[in-house]
Amino acid sequence: MAGAKRTDNRGRNLRSGEGQRAEDGRYFYRYSDLAGKRRTIYALTLQELRQKEQQITRDLEDRIDSNAGSMTLNELFDLFMTTKADIRETTRKNYYVVWNNDIKETALGNMAIKQIRQIHVCALYGDLSKRGLAESTIKLCHTLILSALELALCSDYIRKNPARDAQKWITGEKADREAITRAQQTALLEFMQNSIYETYYPMIVFDLSTGIRVGELAGLRWKDVDLKKTSYI
Repeated sequence: MAGAKRTDNRGRNLRSGEGQRAEDGRYFYRYSDLAGKRRTIYALTLQELRQKEQQITRDLEDRIDSNAGSMTLNELFDLFMTTKADIRETTRKNYYVVWNNDIKETALGNMAIKQIRQIHVCALYGDLSKRGLAESTIKLCHTLILSALELALCSDYIRKNPARDAQKWITGEKADREAITRAQQTALLEFMQNSIYETYYPMIVFDLSTGIRVGELAGLRWKDVDLKKTSYI
């Protein structure tokens, strides 16, 4: 009969979009996402289904893309890195090395971003500290996680960034840097002059004389050197 109310197998009224599968009794809810695509969610109980409905309704009202929020943190990081067109290739490779070594295979890396809470982020930092990672390395992990989740936040994939303020829980080994002494520099150069590494002697002399980073030294080209303005000692 037209207008008759639909009920579940316990006689409870079902709302618009709700239904129950005859084969297994599971409840479902059909709706259209922000892009107009039809979506279906499932639940074992009517109460669980309506809790999910409330979250979906809230997300739709606030223009939050809950389906994009189902991507994992690893997937988000790959998306985030496509936006970093202005960084050096050496920096890009370093970011991927850190991510692949310390984040990718963790529970956090494989968690849907909409499910991540600050306690999950802090737990990762605690695990990294127990593994003996330096504080500076854990802080770099934090920078990458924070930045990727900030992109998701600005894209309306999540409501807030769970990595914000998580850095205050970071602990780890602090590496004390000790400058090489003049005696050590002399010993190093003497060793290189009389070994198979003699080819690299000029590079090390230049590095010790200028203090440039190893990555910058490796990328140095002849066209970067102005021989007309160079003063020789």
